[in-house]
Amino acid sequence: MKVLVADDDTLLLELLRGLLAGFGHVCVTVGDGEAAWDHLLRQGADIVISDWQMPGLNGVQLCERVRAHPEIEYPYFILLTARGDHNDVLTAVRAGVDDHLPKPLDLDVLEERLIVAERVSTLHREMHRTRMQLEAANRRLAEAAHRDALTGLGNRLRLNLDLPGIHSRFEREGYAYNIALFDIDRFKEYNDTHGHQLGDALLAEVGRVFIDELRQGDLIYRFGGEEFLLVLPNRTVEQAAKAAERFRRTVANSTVKSNLPAPATLSTGVARVMKGESIEDVIGRADRALYEAKRNGRDRIVIDMPQPD
Repeated sequence: MKVLVADDDTLLLELLRGLLAGFGHVCVTVGDGEAAWDHLLRQGADIVISDWQMPGLNGVQLCERVRAHPEIEYPYFILLTARGDHNDVLTAVRAGVDDHLPKPLDLDVLEERLIVAERVSTLHREMHRTRMQLEAANRRLAEAAHRDALTGLGNRLRLNLDLPGIHSRFEREGYAYNIALFDIDRFKEYNDTHGHQLGDALLAEVGRVFIDELRQGDLIYRFGGEEFLLVLPNRTVEQAAKAAERFRRTVANSTVKSNLPAPATLSTGVARVMKGESIEDVIGRADRALYEAKRNGRDRIVIDMPQPD
């Protein structure tokens, strides 16, 4: 165990350093509370043995700081004191002290308390490790809940969380954005001809291309079925259309070169947000543009950008 001893009695520090080493602990000694605080911030400790009365930061104040600091892993705190009044003991316990020993120090009692401290410290480390593992697992679950398992793109849940913030920024600051909706042409025919397993492989390939081609600040989601939604912030609609065309072209080239049984193309509708519109309005215009692209022969792009009044 790593034990930090803070006391302004140099003779006691020397005694405890040798005693704790004999017990098999790694011991660091300091002469005041501020030095103990600096050490805990930099290196931490499993057990702290601190005098109550020290120059500057005393033992109770040191414990209060330690307990209040979110990044210091819990150390077992033993307070050494000549003050045995019940109210003093309550003050120390309320500050976060785990145990207290009277001065002059009984070394046999200290050894007993260190055995208890080691058990408690080990339990705290295990609890901390378990909490970190649970938090990491929760983060992975949250990420999985917001990501489409087949394509690796954000799903509708992720989209519904992201888009309101993007739209609110437009309303507050005029930070405009474009929506591009993509649809895989003749996807039902592809599934019927080659089977759903290869249809899924096509969706996964399109998702991979989107991820590879995505530029910083742009966001891509699987909108549903064979449809994908791309958010292109801070672009003119012409720039957004060029970006959408780049995605369409790359998908067409990739599906030709892949191990898929047949190439695939995308039709696209693009719309830029206009003042006074809702999110649903922008997506609706992009969807109508997409429908127009497919109605006019598919494998093409249509831009919807009404002129402001």
